[in-house]
This record gives sequence, C-alpha cells and structure tokens, in this order.
Amino acid sequence: MPLHGNIIGNLGDDPAIRFTQAGKAVLNMRVGCTYRRLNQQTQQWEDQGDPLWLDVHVWGEEGERLAEVLKKGSKVTFSGTIIRRVYQRKDGSTGESLEVDARNVGVITRTQQQGGQQPGYRPQPQQQAGQ
Repeated sequence: MPLHGNIIGNLGDDPAIRFTQAGKAVLNMRVGCTYRRLNQQTQQWEDQGDPLWLDVHVWGEEGERLAEVLKKGSKVTFSGTIIRRVYQRKDGSTGESLEVDARNVGVITRTQQQGGQQPGYRPQPQQQAGQ
C-alpha cells in the first residue's frame, strides 16, 4: 500500500529531465531525507537511522520549471505518494527502492533556512501525477 506524506531533503545529484513517448516531461531527482536530531548532551546534530534516499518524480510543466532552478545540494520540500519497489539484482540478490510521485514541490532557499522571510520557488500544484 502506498504511503503519503510531506518530506524535506537535499538533492544528491543534479536532477535529470526526460520525456515520455507521448511528449510528457518527467523530472527525476535523488533526494536524501535522513532525519537528524540535535543531541542535547553534545550539542551536535546526529543522523537518526540509516541514510534514506528517495527517487522522486515530478511530472509535466512543474518538472520542466524545476529542472531550470534545481541542482545538486538544493533543499526541497514536497508531498506525494511513496511507493516501495522490490527488485532482483543482476547477482540474484534482492534490492529495494523508495519512489515518490511528487506534488506540491517547493525549493527552500538559503534565506528561508536561516530564518528569513524571502519566499522560495513555488510552482503551481499538479493536477494529477503521471498524467
């Protein structure tokens, strides 16, 4: 069963845009979303759990617009449907990936990260992912 949620993370690589045979754009991003918490004793930020990477897909005009402004290291926020995929590797072992059909994608600017009020890039919400 797919999960739904709001996610914040950083791009691990530059995003890649491609087009379906029907000409529909899809932006593919690899987003690191490992939760971090401040250790009250050491005052250091610590990862909580193993690294978490999501393969994020943004469809249509929103994906095209985001392709123009995003790059490796960009901080993004999005909501969408999370899907776990299990597959067999070439060596016969089992692997898994987490994919998100994203909606309501936004870019968190450095000013916002530092507590400023400057708005980030906010494309229009998609009507429906994958169409």
